[in-house]
Amino acid sequence: MKNVTQVSPRAMPPAPPKCPRCGSPDLELRPDSAYLCKKCFYTTKPRLSTSLLQSWTHSFFNIEDEGPPSEELVFGGKLAGAGGVLFLLALGLAIGPFQIAGVLGRILAPTAPSELAFIGGVTVVAVLGLVCLFAGYTMSRGDPKAWRAILPVGLIGLILGIVGPGGAFGILGGGIAAIGGYIGREV
Repeated sequence: MKNVTQVSPRAMPPAPPKCPRCGSPDLELRPDSAYLCKKCFYTTKPRLSTSLLQSWTHSFFNIEDEGPPSEELVFGGKLAGAGGVLFLLALGLAIGPFQIAGVLGRILAPTAPSELAFIGGVTVVAVLGLVCLFAGYTMSRGDPKAWRAILPVGLIGLILGIVGPGGAFGILGGGIAAIGGYIGREV
């Protein structure tokens, strides 16, 4: 690290007035902050060590193709997506103009104790459904960390379906999403 010069990334390096070898004023700035003479092709010393920067590039920017995602991630992502669809179906039953009476109505679309609880519950179910859909999509494309969003969302949706908005579809969607997140966690 002793050969690395501390550089402010926004500050331009001072331009030498002429080439140290041939004296030509025609100099070009390279990406590594070294100057290149266009006449004799002499290159000044870079202000930072590019070998140190190149050792970090693979960990930050992986341009290699990692191949297809594992079957567990694809299956877990599809389960999470199905859970998100069930959340959105529960949302449609809760706010739609459908009138379901009797025991089936209490199971599919339970009534909320107040209007505020209804609006808050519907909002939470909508957010949970969208998170399940998007995180399930990213998991099915090979993201091994998507389970961190899917598993808690599935558990919250499961509890919310039991307690209030969402009903049976919320319980089913939360359970399926939690299973999909658990499967994705095992990879």
